[in-house]
Amino acid sequence: MEKDDILIGSVKKPGTPEPFSGFWKQATFAWLATTFRRGYTQVLSVEDLPDLDPKLDSGIIGRELASTWAKTRDKSAKYALFRVCLNAYLAPFLSGVLPRLCLTAFTFCQPFLISAIVTWVGSADASTAFGKGLIGATALTYIGMAVSTALYEYRTIRFVIRLRGGLISLIHGQTARARSVDLGNITAIALMGTDVERITVAFRYIHEVWACCIDIAIAVYLLERQVGVACVMPVVIILVFIGATLPLSASTSTAQRLWVEKVEDRLRLTSHVLENIKAVKMLGLSEKLSSIIQGLRHAEIVASAAFRKLLIWRIVLSQSPTDLAPIATFTLYVIIALIRKDNSLLAAQAFTSLSLVALLTTPVLTLIQSIPAVIQCMGCFDRMQEYCSVPYASDVSDLQVNSTESFGGPSVDLEKVSIGSRPHEDLVEFHNQNFGWKDAKNPVLSNIDLSIKHGAFTAIVGPVGSGKSTLLESILGESLATEGSTKRNFATIGYCSQTPWLQSHTVRENIIGNMDFDKDWYKTVIWACGIEEDLSRLAQGDKTPVGSNGLNLSGGQKQRISLARALYSRCRVVILDDVFSGVDAAATEKIASRLFEANGLFRNMRTTVVFTTHSNLLLPYADQIVVLTDGRISEKGALKDLIASSSYIQAMNVKTSSACNEEIVASDEKASTRGFSHIIGVDEEEESVPDSAESTLNELSEDDTARQKGDFSDYIYYLRATGFPVAVGFLGTVAFWAFCRQFPTVWVDWWTAANERNPEAGVGMYLGVYAFLGVIAPFQFFQLVDIGNITNRFSRDMDLIDMDLPMQALNFVAATGTCTAQIVILAVYAKYLAITIPFVACLVYITQKFYLRTSRQLRLLDIEAKAPLYTHFLELVSGAVTVRAFGWQAAFDDVCVSLLNFSQRPVYLLNCIQQCLQFFLDMMVAVVTISLMAMVVFMRDSFDPGSVGVALVMVMTFNSNLMLLIRFWTLMETSIGAISRIKSYVATTKPEEMAEDMQPLPAEWPSTGSIKLSQLEAGHSMTSAPVLKSLTMSIKPGEKIAICGPSGSGKTTLALSLLRMVETQQGSIEIDGVDLSMHSRAEIRQRLNVVTQEPFIMPRDVRFNIDPLQNASDESMIEALQRLGLWESMKSEGGLDMPLKTTSWSAGQRQLLCLARAMVRRGKVLILDEATSR
Repeated sequence: MEKDDILIGSVKKPGTPEPFSGFWKQATFAWLATTFRRGYTQVLSVEDLPDLDPKLDSGIIGRELASTWAKTRDKSAKYALFRVCLNAYLAPFLSGVLPRLCLTAFTFCQPFLISAIVTWVGSADASTAFGKGLIGATALTYIGMAVSTALYEYRTIRFVIRLRGGLISLIHGQTARARSVDLGNITAIALMGTDVERITVAFRYIHEVWACCIDIAIAVYLLERQVGVACVMPVVIILVFIGATLPLSASTSTAQRLWVEKVEDRLRLTSHVLENIKAVKMLGLSEKLSSIIQGLRHAEIVASAAFRKLLIWRIVLSQSPTDLAPIATFTLYVIIALIRKDNSLLAAQAFTSLSLVALLTTPVLTLIQSIPAVIQCMGCFDRMQEYCSVPYASDVSDLQVNSTESFGGPSVDLEKVSIGSRPHEDLVEFHNQNFGWKDAKNPVLSNIDLSIKHGAFTAIVGPVGSGKSTLLESILGESLATEGSTKRNFATIGYCSQTPWLQSHTVRENIIGNMDFDKDWYKTVIWACGIEEDLSRLAQGDKTPVGSNGLNLSGGQKQRISLARALYSRCRVVILDDVFSGVDAAATEKIASRLFEANGLFRNMRTTVVFTTHSNLLLPYADQIVVLTDGRISEKGALKDLIASSSYIQAMNVKTSSACNEEIVASDEKASTRGFSHIIGVDEEEESVPDSAESTLNELSEDDTARQKGDFSDYIYYLRATGFPVAVGFLGTVAFWAFCRQFPTVWVDWWTAANERNPEAGVGMYLGVYAFLGVIAPFQFFQLVDIGNITNRFSRDMDLIDMDLPMQALNFVAATGTCTAQIVILAVYAKYLAITIPFVACLVYITQKFYLRTSRQLRLLDIEAKAPLYTHFLELVSGAVTVRAFGWQAAFDDVCVSLLNFSQRPVYLLNCIQQCLQFFLDMMVAVVTISLMAMVVFMRDSFDPGSVGVALVMVMTFNSNLMLLIRFWTLMETSIGAISRIKSYVATTKPEEMAEDMQPLPAEWPSTGSIKLSQLEAGHSMTSAPVLKSLTMSIKPGEKIAICGPSGSGKTTLALSLLRMVETQQGSIEIDGVDLSMHSRAEIRQRLNVVTQEPFIMPRDVRFNIDPLQNASDESMIEALQRLGLWESMKSEGGLDMPLKTTSWSAGQRQLLCLARAMVRRGKVLILDEATSR
């Protein structure tokens, strides 16, 4: 047993053998053997992959970059972040330099070998011993190249993985700590998903920028020794094409930015629609918004046209030196030779020169492609630098909630809650302070003078849009403060935003957040927040997943879970932003008594509570009431004083504490002592809450053998979409292009052979044909690349289909054509070596099958493993204020590290197995080359110098072309998975509209608005438990019916049943005598008038939001806005054409805008789903 086997055995499964691998195991990637075996024999999950090398742990590399960035004095300096990244990871960056220099040295041994071999074959008196020495030199050269390439790529991969982990960690930390108002329009999701990925792809070639310059200089020097002054021609061509590429790169970057902006517009709208898909369907806007998204998609494709054209020209320019340099070199050489009547072009000189020209143009091609990529990366670094240079809010603490910042210990006795001493200073003091979200000229709050005492309950009230939520966020330090002064005296806050923020975890995980699970205190919190009955109705109890944004819960349930989280935290300060707006009056009164009464939990713990409300049930509990009007404090004081003096408080009809409250408290005290055995999950033995990140990760993989073997029908599906005539023309163009690129080498052999027989005979013909073949190749490539336009036929929201798949298919077919041409030439010129071609082809096929099974799965795992990280970022962005208030930044950093490590594993291993394949192919080509040399040496009489030269020049590039073939095959197999998912989605997703649904509704329906429900049973699906059971009721035209019940009782479900958004399992629903089950769901929703519980506003202008179907007049819209008191504030900002930003409107204002939409839409049936809760 080897030492690494012993050490790995002590590491937590699965471990990784990489840290214990020696030089040769690293150089040959032998440590990946187990991964290949697993990938070939089973369907992989991320957990089956080896762990990351501990040196690549995202926590370590993230801290390295964050520490270096924090020490940077001038974060606004040009390329500051780029320089910081190099400084932080300098050693890993420099580790690739030595193997890259070795690769250059071994590479330039090839032309010397070719010259020596061709000369040896052409010399009759050359010794056999010298030939045998050439065999050894060939082995050393090609094996050295293989090992140097493997080590160089391995070191570069590790540097890039560090860079990716460090940048994502830096972006995450900035998102968690910097205020949203300071970060501007750049989004963390775009930086992580687009900019970081572009940097990691481009930085794989960062060493090529300097190494290619060295290669070019060496190649020019050696070429000058062969062809003299003619060596300047490749240099001239290089300079011309680099000069043409640089401005083109800048234009390409600009065009790409414009395209990305269009993509972001579509993604932003699509994301907003998907997040509010329930409201979209209820309002009957599915078709309208779908057409808008399709319009944005069309605009995106139009914007991409300029980028695609520039990309094509860039590829043509980068390919041209490879084809034009030999032509120009030989043309000038022949002209000079004819003028001087010098020596003719012979085999040794010609093929040595060809090899040198290839070695010259290859780094030129790489350099031309690398420079634009690096320039674009600088733009990505600039965006990240702008985002990460925003300072943290100095007055918001970044502390972790712990026992010193909370009340009680691990368990709480309600009768013995520890009462800490009340601090002497106020919680917060504002002196003549202005607050806003944009700039100082337009503050939302003005001249705020306010002090909030520790331990006091402060209520903030006022009409819709008066600035209540802004005041709460100003206490947190999230808004822009101008003038005046502010003093804050708190560390962490239990914050409940107006729109409840929930993570895609279980109910229990959302309640306990980042804190340890304390069963007794948890039960108390569940009781105090009135959640016990809700949990008893859920099939999985408190282990029920809440879904994205709490999709599986009602509005009231989400608010109470958010409140429970704040209570469970035991924070000294709690801020509640209208958390009872979706809770019925009885539940509100019950919960308020449990929390705010003299014996309530908040009072017992002397918690400072600041809350906004529109409910008259909560004001009696407030020690201080602040009334806001038009962004100013109009009144403040105790309730008893304001009842007499404040017209606003008088209009709220506040009720003081009653005997009813005392009864509630008494009954609650009894309830608090009873068991919770009916709440599933609370009394189970497992008290620790599983890490939701881990539970999410374990659900990613599915047992699908297609992940290993692929599906050829996906290619047929793709070709059918592009058109078979286009595909046939494409393949024909590729074949001709490959011929034009490879045949010139054969032509040179014929030319040199003719020169040996009759110097300078037919020089015009040979040179003319050679030039024609070289010039036509770039033109054919231009025609070839234009196939990318087929993507315009797709309207799918997938970047793989937009750009990756067409380019990968193009490169795969081009590499296939090139390799086929080279194999044919080798079979002809290498003679007996042709016997090995079937065996080599069989070996390549087996290798590809073995490799592709693992590679395909790793690419799919790469996509899947990023999903939890994206979800985490999305949740952090939407709940950053809550995270900062609770002081959970460090905890979220830890989750990010865990998810980032998880996503790094398939990325890192995928790059490593690609290089393992490269090493294998390099070694295979080395064996073929050594075999060729052995045959040439021991069967010398069977070969002529020209044949040997042709064969060796072919071998020089065959391994790289073969690697490109397999690499692009693998990439194409992965990208075709996008087609597979589309095909699967189209084939398996059940459409909402079935054939029997499509009977048209009467033109004037609904004409009266009578509704009849007969024995209605409805649920979320046809097989789920019914939410509505045997419901029968009739509503006459013009009647106003109020549907009441506790939270979660089915009020919203009843409204959804009228819109056919839940499944009718039994019974029927009729409106004006029309059975809804027989008609289109979309048409029904368009005919009914709805105001949703969560206000739905599109990030467009006022006109669209009020009249999305474009049926109302401007006069009717303005009248509705005037009646709701919104028009005056809009009039000066553009009126109906004023753009709306959802973040700049309070929830109440958004709800009023939704009411305006209902007012102009009119109709005989109006459905209000808690429309006045805001």
